[in-house]
Amino acid sequence: INIKDYYSTRNLLVIDLWATWCAPCIAEMKSFNDLRDKYNVEFYSISFDEDISRISKFTKKNKKYTWPIVFAGRRSALWDYFRVRQIPAYYILNNKGIVISKVFRNELEAELKIITTSNNGEHP
Repeated sequence: INIKDYYSTRNLLVIDLWATWCAPCIAEMKSFNDLRDKYNVEFYSISFDEDISRISKFTKKNKKYTWPIVFAGRRSALWDYFRVRQIPAYYILNNKGIVISKVFRNELEAELKIITTSNNGEHP
């Protein structure tokens, strides 16, 4: 997967680390469509659920979530790669594919506002 394929028309990409059992994760996903338009950002959600069938059920139930939602699994190497200690966790990448920020629950929109009002979408 080439992450750049997912934001060719957007200024930023947010990698969303989440799981279906995480109530705050689900609650915050509800704002993603609005954030996409407001901040010209794309999302890429990676689930750390134990069972891929939970993701299938979730995406079938939530058809308005049109960004990529993929399954990694709880024991995925991505858990260690991203050094996940809590979810939801968000990695914000600029249009060069460089991680410019990492934020957690309830911090995403404030961080997007800071980034998009600074020069060239780089974190101040």
